[in-house]
Amino acid sequence: MAVHGEVDGEGFYLSSEGRNNPLAELKATLLAFENNKIVGKLKQPALCAFPERLRYLKAELGLTVPYLMQGDCKIYDDFIEKSTTSKVPDYPFKDILI
Repeated sequence: MAVHGEVDGEGFYLSSEGRNNPLAELKATLLAFENNKIVGKLKQPALCAFPERLRYLKAELGLTVPYLMQGDCKIYDDFIEKSTTSKVPDYPFKDILI
């Protein structure tokens, strides 16, 4: 069965084969995390650019390598701070959107 990622945004895949080869993308992601590679339009460490990949690898694969705890993620940290402290108007189903 062929694999073809649906995301087509520039900079989403760290491997040139990543869209069609999940193993190549996993390897490229781990290398980018380990080497603290600067990626994407915002020019930030891979750990910061892909926080959900990091969370997934920790949760699903039990990854506990110390280098995964490093990274200066100012852009991500600022986003999280703003999104958790901002007031959301009270309206039906707001919990679904949050």
